[in-house]
Amino acid sequence: MDEKTKDKVETSAALLAQAAFSALPIVGGPISTAFGYAISHAQQARTQRLLDDIVADLERLALKLEDEPGVEKVVKSDQFIANITVAVRAMQETADQERIQYLRNALVAGVKKRWRSKSEPLLHRAIRMTAMHISVLEAIVELAGHNARTVQGGTVAVRDQLAIMHRKRSEAHVSHLCDELAAEGLLIAGKPRTGPAEEGRSVRLTYQGLDFYNYLRDRD
Repeated sequence: MDEKTKDKVETSAALLAQAAFSALPIVGGPISTAFGYAISHAQQARTQRLLDDIVADLERLALKLEDEPGVEKVVKSDQFIANITVAVRAMQETADQERIQYLRNALVAGVKKRWRSKSEPLLHRAIRMTAMHISVLEAIVELAGHNARTVQGGTVAVRDQLAIMHRKRSEAHVSHLCDELAAEGLLIAGKPRTGPAEEGRSVRLTYQGLDFYNYLRDRD
């Protein structure tokens, strides 16, 4: 990635930190002023670290895709600048490193030819997710054998798979998260069962859900 491209990427997101803190009310007085300055400085430093990581990811991607034309052009495009603006804003709003990591993956994956045309809606969907949503989706994909099909055992099987992944949650919580993933079109969740609790609710992975999972995990 050339220096002009780096500058454009970094400047775009760095402006977010300035805008965010220009909106903070700073009440008069030396203590308030010093506190406001310290917070603003810390936020700008944190934003710079986020940008450094994104640029490093983009440079690695550029090396991997040397034979794919248009990567440099995409990074300079209005679409990518729009994507990095919303992605960095979402990263600024969380301290969850796992969430920051998958948002970085989502942003960078959108540069690839496979995802470019739908990078904006995919990224916005990723921003609406939490790390736990992604873990539930991953568990479902594994149980479905990476195919768009029904998960044998439903939400109970998903709960047990999450425990194996060291993400233990109750079946009721899993069911709630499945409803939210279903609202995004990533799966189809059946109605709550009235029979034995061990049967769980039916869960069917959709092609859209599998596509979104592959987008988030596209690191090659």
